[in-house]
Amino acid sequence: MSLATTFTDVANLALKSLGSPPIQSIDAYDSHSQRINGVIDEVVRQVQSEISWPELLNVQLLVKLPDNFNYSDSIYRYQLPEDFLSVVEIDSNRHWSIFDGVLLTTAEEVNLIYKAYNPDVTKWSAEMTEMVYKKLASEIAMPTTQDLNLSQLSTQRFEICRDRLLPQMKNRCRKEQETLRRFSYLQVRDYTRK
Repeated sequence: MSLATTFTDVANLALKSLGSPPIQSIDAYDSHSQRINGVIDEVVRQVQSEISWPELLNVQLLVKLPDNFNYSDSIYRYQLPEDFLSVVEIDSNRHWSIFDGVLLTTAEEVNLIYKAYNPDVTKWSAEMTEMVYKKLASEIAMPTTQDLNLSQLSTQRFEICRDRLLPQMKNRCRKEQETLRRFSYLQVRDYTRK
């Protein structure tokens, strides 16, 4: 169960941890709301990139782009999903690289397990919500409170939270990854039969 359902809820958790009053909406025109609105997307992206969150794992058979990057070397181009954050696993023993939102490889078929960016707070675990609001608090503490000690304390709270959650999420993610790997194999097998 998540601690919040909107970015405004997440912002208010961060403000509460700083002893600051809540905001009505992240889209309001007051200085607190504007400051938070200016950094929250990047904070979410950083937190989602930093830890292996099981709720962000996704599997997809990539679509080969019609034109090869380099015909002579048989390098194929595959479009990465729009919500792509990072590669978790590729079911190919071929070399690959990512350039400008495209996966380049010599593999003729690529099934990708990846970490997806998800700004939908209702899909986050309580742990992710906690880490996002603590990271947000550390980012806005100084401009919001003008208190260096509270700013440093907020950063420490975030780091402690991250260090506590990192091994827990790795373990959960490993289990989810195994499930996706099995699903991925079945999906590709069924796709190739058609």
